[in-house]
Amino acid sequence: MFNDPEILKAIYLALVQGFTEFLPISSSGHLVLVPKLLGNEVQSISFDIAVHFGSLIAVVWYFRRQLATMSVDWMQSISCRQAVGESGLAWSVIWGTVPAGIFGLLMFLVYAEKFQLAQIWMMVVLVITVICLLYFLIKRKMEVVRYLLLAIVVMAALSLVAFIFKANLRGPETIAVTTLLFGLVLLVADRVGRQQREINTIGWKDVLLIGLAQAVAIIPGTSRSGITITMALFLGLKRGAAARFSFLLSIPTILLAAAVLLIKFIKSDEQINWLSIGVGTVVSALTAYLCIYLFLKLIERMGMMPFVVYRVLLAIVLAYLIYTGFFSVSSS
Repeated sequence: MFNDPEILKAIYLALVQGFTEFLPISSSGHLVLVPKLLGNEVQSISFDIAVHFGSLIAVVWYFRRQLATMSVDWMQSISCRQAVGESGLAWSVIWGTVPAGIFGLLMFLVYAEKFQLAQIWMMVVLVITVICLLYFLIKRKMEVVRYLLLAIVVMAALSLVAFIFKANLRGPETIAVTTLLFGLVLLVADRVGRQQREINTIGWKDVLLIGLAQAVAIIPGTSRSGITITMALFLGLKRGAAARFSFLLSIPTILLAAAVLLIKFIKSDEQINWLSIGVGTVVSALTAYLCIYLFLKLIERMGMMPFVVYRVLLAIVLAYLIYTGFFSVSSS
């Protein structure tokens, strides 16, 4: 079985997915190299779904006890209309996913060249946000108003980026720059963050800011885990708390990404290689679980510097390959 080139390719791709999904090192920076290293072979949609499913299995299994508690407390909080146990954390994960969901759908429509639908979607979101803004202005809750204005600014900026650059966002040049830039921002956050707060102190302002940060991860090279951990550190969370919340946020985000891929798969006539899918799922799950375990064990001692150094080196490698013409065309 391991002499089969397709299986070896599946193992390699699954290792990359599992290794990069939860570490703050930019999965895009690695995945832009993989097609070139494998002879420009395009990863099948079914395999992409499989490795995402493997990552999902890993994070759900690692946090299984906490997720069970959060789910029960969340349902009880709905029935009794007040906070129960870890229901607040459950709501934080749900609301923290909303910005990423909004811009994830936007990017899906843009990449599919459904620009009119994308414009309609952003207008709907903007109208809802403005209505909320007016409501809180009437209620004179000025702090909420300030944060909603920030959300509108971020929403407008990301929308402009999506429409102006479109597919060029996935080019190696963009990924090299963002891998370096957000790696350095992570270093600053690790150095200046107070790192005094635990995960149970997360409030609505933290959720909004971390959620907006996660939405920025639509720009390839940013790293979803990297940008959410960065924002959490700036907000004063301890490294372990920042990482745990980032990993919990990844669960609905991975589900949304898998749903988009599933829609693409249903519309395609792709043939499924069940052996590759099985191998990819298992390897991705095991690798991702190991990364989560080791990252949470070591993060308080070693900090973010090793990952920053790794990102800088990756950006240098990408820049060198671009300069030498390794990427003949800036592609996704």
